[in-house]
Amino acid sequence: MGLTSREGSPDRRITRADVTIAKNYLQQGELDDLRYIVIAFLDYAEHEAKSGRLIFMKDLENELNRIIEFNRKAILTGKGTISREKAEEKALAEYTKYRNRMRPLEQQEWQQEYLMDIKELEKIETELAKESKKK
Repeated sequence: MGLTSREGSPDRRITRADVTIAKNYLQQGELDDLRYIVIAFLDYAEHEAKSGRLIFMKDLENELNRIIEFNRKAILTGKGTISREKAEEKALAEYTKYRNRMRPLEQQEWQQEYLMDIKELEKIETELAKESKKK
């Protein structure tokens, strides 16, 4: 599926929402780069706001582009060739395949946990019966 991260990972099960978030497909280095750029941009915006300067969206866009260029990253132009809807459609189709493969494994795991719980309860029941006979 290509998913590299998600909220609460790796302990949490992959959800439909996870597969439609583009950031979840980034490698660790790419996530670090994104974090640096976001922090720099937010620091700039906060400084401008605290300075009482009037900021327009075009100014913010230009400053973001400067930050991206300063970090030696390419500025994307245009909308790209794949629409958000097509990307989401593909991600959800892959998620459906993944869930269909995982469902039998999860069911088997749940059954094993259920049987282990029954054995544990039987053990507790036996111990309680022994204790009540002693009294």
